[in-house]
Order: sequence, then C-alpha cells, then structure tokens
Amino acid sequence: MNAIGPMRTAQAFESNVVRSRQKKIANITSLAGSFARGLPGAIAMNYSASKAALNKYSTMLAYRLKPEGVLVGPFEPVFVASKRDMDARLRAAAPIDREVAKLIRQIDALSPETSGRIVNFTTGKIDPF
Repeated sequence: MNAIGPMRTAQAFESNVVRSRQKKIANITSLAGSFARGLPGAIAMNYSASKAALNKYSTMLAYRLKPEGVLVGPFEPVFVASKRDMDARLRAAAPIDREVAKLIRQIDALSPETSGRIVNFTTGKIDPF
C-alpha cells in the first residue's frame, strides 16, 4: 500500500494534474525508506522497502512529468500524535494539526529544484535517499 496506492493514484489522476493550475503531486514517505538513514531491524524491512519504492517512483515520476510542468513532492513527516487517549510516547509527539500546517506550507513551496526530492516537512530540509 505504501507504494502501489500512491502509484495508482498518480496514474489515475495524471491527466487531471497536468491540466490543473498547481500541477503538483504530493506523496507521504518516511525516513524508513531512505537508503542512507533507513530503519534497522526485521520488523521494519517490508515497510522500509515499500517506502523506498515510493521514493524511487516519486523521483522517476518527477523526471517524467517535468516537461509537463508537474512537480512531485515526496514529503517526510515526523511522528505525530493521532490518538485522543495519548500514552507517554504520543505525548512527546508533535500535534497533528501543527504538522499538517507545515506539510501544506511545504507543498505550496514545492519548486522545480525540490521536485522529486524528499522534503522533511518539519524542518523543510532535503533528506537523503
């Protein structure tokens, strides 16, 4: 689902995005998909591989759609609090509304220079593949 879902969605809506005003595709990736800084351990292997596939697809899609003026943003979040009844681990997480606002700002700031590159939407920095 981490790779196939976004891939099929992008394919299904590609012509709409090409004709749109903003011409942007945003994918949510993870540090786990980074070859340089991925997560260790057997449990994370499948998740990491699926996010690495999404990163590769996003990069290739950005290259392919560049002539059409379409920008592709693979964005990396931080751990966010998403449960109402938060345990200790979630209390240390960032509030989801604040992180979504950061994501929206990063999507708005997506440019030809950052298209196809992983942007950490908390820091705004480019993260390694």
